[in-house]
Amino acid sequence: MQTLSSPASAETIIIKDQNSEYSLSRLKMFAFPGSENQKVTIDNFISVEGGTHVSLEKFPQDQSNRTLWTEFNIANESDEKSFTIELDNPHFRHMNVWVIQDGSIRHHHLGEMDDGSYEKPLTHIRPVLPISIEKSRQAKIIVYVETYTDIVFTMKLKSEKKFSEDYWLEATILAMYFGAVFIICIYNAFVYFSTRNNHYLLYVAYSSTAGIFFFWLEGYFYRFFATINTDFVLNLGPALYAVAIYFLGQFSRKFLRLKETPRIDRIVKWLTYTFLFLSVCAFATYDAVRISRLVMAFMFPLLIFAAIYRVWNGAKDARYYLLAFMFFLVGSVIQLLRNYGLFIGSEYDEMLRYSMHVGTLSEISLFSFALASKIKILQDQKEVLFDKIKSMNENLEKEVGRKTKEVRSLLDSIHQGIIKISEGSIICNEHSKEATTIIGEDKISGRNFEELYLEKFDLGYDDKAKIRSCLEAALGESEFNFEVNQDHLPREVKYHTSEKSSIWLALDWGYELNDDKTVDSIVLSYRDVTELIKLRHMSQKAERENNIILDIIAHSKEDFFRFMNKAESFIAENIKLIKNSQVYSEASIKVMFINIHTLKGHARYLGLSLIKDGTHLIEQEYSNLINDRSAWNQRKLLGDMENIAGIITEYKSIAENKLSWKNETSPETCCFDRGTVKDLIHGTNRILQKSKDEVYEIGLKLYETLTSRYYHSLELCLKESLLDIERLAKDLNKPHPQLHLSGVEFRITPEGENILHDVMVHILRNIMDHGIESPDIRRAKGKDEIGNIHVSACIRGTDLIIEIYDDGQGIAIDRVIKKAIAFGLIKNGFNISDVEAAKLIFHEGISTASSVTEISGRGVGMGAVKKFLETNKGGFDLVLQKPYSHNGEKFIPIRLQIKLNKTYIEESVGFVA
Repeated sequence: MQTLSSPASAETIIIKDQNSEYSLSRLKMFAFPGSENQKVTIDNFISVEGGTHVSLEKFPQDQSNRTLWTEFNIANESDEKSFTIELDNPHFRHMNVWVIQDGSIRHHHLGEMDDGSYEKPLTHIRPVLPISIEKSRQAKIIVYVETYTDIVFTMKLKSEKKFSEDYWLEATILAMYFGAVFIICIYNAFVYFSTRNNHYLLYVAYSSTAGIFFFWLEGYFYRFFATINTDFVLNLGPALYAVAIYFLGQFSRKFLRLKETPRIDRIVKWLTYTFLFLSVCAFATYDAVRISRLVMAFMFPLLIFAAIYRVWNGAKDARYYLLAFMFFLVGSVIQLLRNYGLFIGSEYDEMLRYSMHVGTLSEISLFSFALASKIKILQDQKEVLFDKIKSMNENLEKEVGRKTKEVRSLLDSIHQGIIKISEGSIICNEHSKEATTIIGEDKISGRNFEELYLEKFDLGYDDKAKIRSCLEAALGESEFNFEVNQDHLPREVKYHTSEKSSIWLALDWGYELNDDKTVDSIVLSYRDVTELIKLRHMSQKAERENNIILDIIAHSKEDFFRFMNKAESFIAENIKLIKNSQVYSEASIKVMFINIHTLKGHARYLGLSLIKDGTHLIEQEYSNLINDRSAWNQRKLLGDMENIAGIITEYKSIAENKLSWKNETSPETCCFDRGTVKDLIHGTNRILQKSKDEVYEIGLKLYETLTSRYYHSLELCLKESLLDIERLAKDLNKPHPQLHLSGVEFRITPEGENILHDVMVHILRNIMDHGIESPDIRRAKGKDEIGNIHVSACIRGTDLIIEIYDDGQGIAIDRVIKKAIAFGLIKNGFNISDVEAAKLIFHEGISTASSVTEISGRGVGMGAVKKFLETNKGGFDLVLQKPYSHNGEKFIPIRLQIKLNKTYIEESVGFVA
C-alpha cells in the first residue's frame, strides 16, 4: 500500500472547563495526487511507532464524492472526562470515529453495518458520538463520514453538561416552531370547512407539507425510520420539498388570480406540475434535486413579479403575500449560505441555524393574514352584494306581484280554458277563469287531472293509458320526452259534463321548463268547439250526400234501381250464408266471394264510389279467408255486411227522398204486374192471328205497348254495359278502344238483361286488363295503339248466342299451365291440348295477371261467369283462334260465346203488320 503524508497538520483543541464548547474544523473532502481510484485509508493519518503498524477493524472500503475526512487533537486540562462529538447534519450513511490515545485505538461507528443492519442510538435527532479522555491526557481524533448530501456541515465538541443544556434548548425551540405550524394549519383547516374556499385548502396543504419537510430536515424521520429503509428516508426530504413548492404554486395561482394574466398563469401552472413530477423522481436520482433548484430559481422571481403586479393594480391582499414571500426567500437564502459554510466559525452561526424556520413560520403566518384580509374583503363585497340582491329582490317581488295581477287579468280575459298539470297529475293554482266555466266546475285547483278530465274523456282504455304514460314520462324529465310522445295526446275529444250531456273540446298541449331545463308542468289549453263540430259534421254529411247524388244522377234511375235490387239480393244471400255457417265453409265463402266480386264490378261500372270502396275491402277480407280458414269470424263478417248494406240503403234513401226517384223496376212499383203483362202479350198475339178487322189494329197497338214495357233492346243493353270501358281504360292508362256491334237487333226480357249485364261486367274487365295490350306493346307488335272490341249476336236453334272478341294478345297459355301446375290441377310434364289449357281459366284461382289489382287478378271472374250462366240455363264457351308466339311466349286469341236461353228472348210475332 502506498503511504501518503497527512494532508494537513492537525489542529489541537485544549479543553479547560466542563462548560466548554468547541467548533471543530469544517469537514473537508481531501484531494490526493495520483489515480482517481486510489483509496484513502486510516494509515494516511496515523504515525507508526517502533516499527509496529496499528491496524483498524470495520474500516470502510468505499469512497465517493460524498466521503469526508478530518482529524484533530484534544488536550484535556479540565476535570471533565466525558465529551460528545456532534455532527451538524442528520442525513448520513455511516460515520466512523477513531480515538488514538497512548498507542491504543478506540473505534466508534454509527449507521449502516457491513451486514446491512443499522446502528444508531435513538436518543438524538443528529449523530452524537460520546468519547472519553482522561484529565491531563491527549488524544488524536480521526473522523470519517459518508453522506448523500453535498451540504457543508460542522462538527462540535461539547462537554456532557453543555451538550445536555443545548439539547433541551434546541428541543424547546423546535417544539414551539412545529406547534405554531400545527396550530396555524388546524385553524385554517377549520376555516376551510366553514367557508369551503379553495384558497384555504391549498394553503393548508402547503403549510402541512412544509411542516413535514422541516420535521424531516431536523432528523426526526431519520431517527425513527432509518433503521427500516435508509435510502427512502434520505430521499423523502427532497420529495416533500418539491410537493410543498407544488402546493405553494397552486395557492399562488388562486390567491393572486393569475388567470387574469393567462401567460404567467400557464407558466406557473406547468412549473408546479414539474415539481410534482420531480417529487417522484427524487426517489430515483439525486439529479432531480438539482433540477428542482433550477426550476425554483425560475419560478420564485415569477411569483414575486406577479405579486408586485397585483399590488401595483390595487390588490391590498397581495401586499401580505409579497411580504410573506420575501420572509421565506430571505430565510431560505441565509440557510443556503450557512449550508455551504459561509458562517462556519462565526459567532452568528448557531443563531442563523434557525433562519429558514423563522422565514417559513413568518411566511405561513403572513399567508394566513393575507387570506384573512382577502376573506374580509370578500365578506365586505358579499355584504354589499347581499344588500343589492335584497333590494333587487324587493323590487322583483313588487314586479312579480304586478305581473301576476296582469297575468291573472289576462287569463280571466282569455276565452279558453288554460290549466297547468304538475307531478302527481295535480292541477296547479294558475288557471284561466274560463277553465272552470267550460267544464261546469266551481273549483279545479289542487284536484287530480285524471279524475276531473281524463276519466271524462270519451276515449278507450288504451288511448287514456297513452295520455297518462305521456304525462308521466315528460314531467320532471327533459323536454325531449314530451316532444317524442306528444303524438299520443289527442287534439279533439268529447268531454262528458254529466251522464246525459257532453261537449266537444279542442285541446292544445304544451309545457313549462324549470331552471335545470326539465319539464316543470304540462300546459293544457282547451276551448268548447261543440257547435263547430256539429257544423263540421253537417258539412261532411252534406258533402257526402252531394257526392252520392253525383254518383246517382250519372245514370238513369232504371239502371240505378236495377243495381240496388241486385245489391240487396247479393247482400241478403251473403248474410244468410254467414248466419248458417258458425265455422269456415268452403262452399259458402266461394259464393260470398263471387257475390261481392260481382257487386263491386257493378258498382264500379255505375261509378258508385262508396259502394265500390266498401266491397273492395270486403273482397280482400274474403280472399284472406280463403287462404287462412282460422280467420273466420262470424260476428265480424256480419258486421261487414251490415256496413255495406247501410251504404246501399243510404244511396237508395237519397235517391228516393232527395231526388224523388221511384223504384219502378221492382214488382211493387211497376205500372203493370210483369206476369200479367206477359199473359196479355200471349193472348193479344193469339187474337191478332185470328182477327182481320178493327180489332186487329187495336190489338196490334196493345201488343206494341205491352212489349215495349216488358222487353229491352239487346243493342241498348250492350251499349250500357260498354259504357264502363271508358273508366277501365283510364284506370289502366290505355286508349279507349273502338267498339263494333253487329246483329244485335233483338229484344230480351228484363231477367235476360240482368244476366247479360252481370256477365258483361266481368268479360269487359278481362278484355281491358288481360286482352288489349298497352300502347307500347301494341306498337312493338305492329298494331294500332287503339284496340278493337267486337260484339255480335245471332239465333242458334232456340238460343241467343252473343260472341265477344278483341284484337288483343289472347290467353297467355304458358302462364295458365304454370298456374295450373302450381295449384295441382295438372302434373308437371303432362301433355295437354290448347283447348284443355284454355278452359283452365274457368278454374278458381287461375289468372294470367302478375299481381292482384282493384280491377282483376284474383282468378275468380271467368269461373264465376260460367257458373252464373249455367245456373240461369245458359252457357259460356271459348272458340280458339290460331296461336302465335311473342318474346318466346305462346298466346292464343279467343272468341267468347255467351248463350242465353230462349226464355229470355222475345217471342216471334205470328203475323205481319
